[in-house]
Parts: sequence; structure tokens; C-alpha cells
Amino acid sequence: MAVRLSETVRNAMLDDVAAAVDGGAGSGLLRIYTGPQPADAAAAATGTLLVEIALSDPAFVPSTAAVLEFDVTIPPEAPAVGNGQAGWARLLDSAEAPVLDASVGVVGADILVNTSVVATGQTIKVLGGSLSLPAA
Repeated sequence: MAVRLSETVRNAMLDDVAAAVDGGAGSGLLRIYTGPQPADAAAAATGTLLVEIALSDPAFVPSTAAVLEFDVTIPPEAPAVGNGQAGWARLLDSAEAPVLDASVGVVGADILVNTSVVATGQTIKVLGGSLSLPAA
């Protein structure tokens, strides 16, 4: 028999993720890298760092329907520090402790940005994105 979580529990779990990203004195961080995503969010980052963006504080709106969405009322942005194709993203708290890794891109990704082909100095914006937990 499969384990099935209620929507209330899934919302609480996602809100805990949001609280982890918002943890610390400042805003959470989003780092975008080239290459493949590491097997574990606690593993050392791989690839070239393309950009580090300070997120809104709080970074997310409260979860509903087991979906946690970024707060992009004012889209977080920063200038790129590297060149390359965005491969994956890491969310960290304000003390730079990793919280989770996710896909990043212009469509169909967990984290949506204005471009996935990055050049040094180019402004990279978080346009949206969401994290969800299935019932089973």
C-alpha cells in the first residue's frame, strides 16, 4: 500500500522548505551553475557559477494546493559573474547553507529565469517558478 500525504501536510512540508530558505538574518540566495546537478543538495556545487541572486525576503508566497511559488512581485535579479548555459540551481539560506537543488530555465523548469544562456554582466531575473509535492 502506498503512503499518501494530505494536502495540509504537503503544504506544511513546503512551508518548512520556504522557512529554511528564508532562515538567517538576510534573504535566501539562488545560485545558478552550468553542467549537471549534483546527486545531493549537500554535495559540493559542480559546474561554473553563473550568477548569485538575493531572493525576496520572504522568497515564497505561502503554499496552497501543495505548491510553493516564488514571490516575484519585484523580480529578484543580479548581474551574471560567468558565461555559459544554465544547467541547475541551488537555493541557500542567508548563511549560505544549501537547502535544495532544482532545475532552472526559461520554460518547464522549477525556477524560471529570463535567459538560460548567460554572459558575464548580463542581468539575470527570477521570473517565477514553483516546487510541489505529489500526494503519493
